[in-house]
Amino acid sequence: MLPISWAGTNFYRKSEEMKNFRVYLIVLLLIPVVAVGALFYIQGPDGNPLMNMGQLKQSLGSIDLDFSLVEKARQTYYTIRDKAKSVNVKDSLPEVLKNAPKPKEPLETPPETLYKWRDKSGDWHFSNQLPPDSVEFEIVKSE
Repeated sequence: MLPISWAGTNFYRKSEEMKNFRVYLIVLLLIPVVAVGALFYIQGPDGNPLMNMGQLKQSLGSIDLDFSLVEKARQTYYTIRDKAKSVNVKDSLPEVLKNAPKPKEPLETPPETLYKWRDKSGDWHFSNQLPPDSVEFEIVKSE
């Protein structure tokens, strides 16, 4: 069981971290809002604000918001999902795979021998092939 003071300290530290994160997030969200809002108050060389609502409406009006691509993607997703639900995997396999003979026993793997030796520079080597001639070796594993 942990001491209450330790648990309380840990909880306090986490709540402080969350508070700091919230402040950081609010600041990050406010910076672009203030920057865009400032364009409506900062005066340009002609004495008028750098941006006004008329210019904003004109700029946004030139943006062509085409959601037809999003709608097509959504319809394609639902079509594929519905087809996948209705497909029987056994019926969709080619006839060759359906009628293929099933192995009755697991396939046997050939026994493998592992050799261990040290080269002239002192590095150890492990291999399933015999080491070069005139090198002393050990058989590490043999099945």
